[in-house]
Amino acid sequence: MAPDDAGVGAEDPEAQAVLLALSPAAVFLVVTVNDRPGAAQQVLDVVADINALVRAVGFRQASAGLSCIVGFGSAYWDRIRPADAPRPAGLHAFRPISGAVHDARRRQATCCSTSGPSGPISPSS
Repeated sequence: MAPDDAGVGAEDPEAQAVLLALSPAAVFLVVTVNDRPGAAQQVLDVVADINALVRAVGFRQASAGLSCIVGFGSAYWDRIRPADAPRPAGLHAFRPISGAVHDARRRQATCCSTSGPSGPISPSS
């Protein structure tokens, strides 16, 4: 995918599968992107075709339903969005959540990715 003048993929993005059934397992990858020249473009290059990466990894056991969702923190979104793109209406800094058993605390992450199969994956696959 060739980037346009704003550095974002020129083709229409493929929607992420955010409405799939909950899975029995999930992996969260939370990263901070540094300010080195080219770092933001490297992140955009990876996430621009994240669905192809999921297909490449998940094809071995397609019935498991591997999925991946990518999100950006509000401050990072402001750094990477094209100048003419509006800020999403509901985008805000993460608000910590406290539960009876688990807490979700605010971190200095800029990018979060979650993935998981919809069923067990056999180690022999």
